[in-house]
Amino acid sequence: MTVALVVLDFFLALGAALRLTRFVVADDVPGQWWIKNPLDRWVHGEKQMAAYDRLVEHRGALIQDGHDPDTLEEPLPPPVDSRRLKSHRYLQGLGCPFCISVYMAAFTVLTLWLAGGLGDAADWWRYPAGFLTLAWLTGHIASLVGDTED
Repeated sequence: MTVALVVLDFFLALGAALRLTRFVVADDVPGQWWIKNPLDRWVHGEKQMAAYDRLVEHRGALIQDGHDPDTLEEPLPPPVDSRRLKSHRYLQGLGCPFCISVYMAAFTVLTLWLAGGLGDAADWWRYPAGFLTLAWLTGHIASLVGDTED
């Protein structure tokens, strides 16, 4: 174990945790499509979410027509029943990068430990962690230089 490998594994773990957090909090896939939307539909009910989707589409049309987006409301429908109220709080937490990062960092550290620890991590851990780190870095840099649709 050398100091360089310890530093490498630390930054790979950091980058992997950053990217995994962004997957859940901000990305359409898997965050929206595989995690948030199915939970929203379960908590709020299929009919209410369909009405909410129509409201969001209408809001988008109003914004295109020149309305100020800050003046338009998008209230989510209430949970279907009291059993699902707790899940509603979990849904709110899925949009919080600080909340999700705790779990993603714990997952990253656990997998790093299983792979051999700082400085001794196995290749099966370093390659995916390197991929996630590189993906986060390039996405972040691209957004800073303006390579986005918005």
